Amino acid sequence: MVIAAIGLLGLLGVTRLLTPNESGVGTHRALGLPPCGSIVMWGIPCPSCGMTTSWSWFVRGNFGRSWAANPGGFLLAIFVLMMSAWLGISGLFNRWWPVRCEPFLVLSLGAIVLVVTLAQWIGRLL
Repeated sequence: MVIAAIGLLGLLGVTRLLTPNESGVGTHRALGLPPCGSIVMWGIPCPSCGMTTSWSWFVRGNFGRSWAANPGGFLLAIFVLMMSAWLGISGLFNRWWPVRCEPFLVLSLGAIVLVVTLAQWIGRLL
């Protein structure tokens, strides 16, 4: 559990090393990744466009810009932060603390992130 917590925090840590792209998308390019295939092929952003930028703003404490870049990314960053704390504390106690891991709860939170991500994407397309 502690290793998983460290891994999740590592993801957030990597985004702290990146400079958020002012356009709201493209921050991932600093990692050597290609441009968004959806934008390249069809000229429209994909649902996850802006997620890395969102996380990069989030770890800097600029929650408004994080939300503006991608609301789903903002919620996912909160989810990852909460999960890493929960996993880390549970790992240190060597038991789930303060409550047992319920897959339904984790899936429900993930579903909320997915719905928000898709809703913002549809909104951007309209």
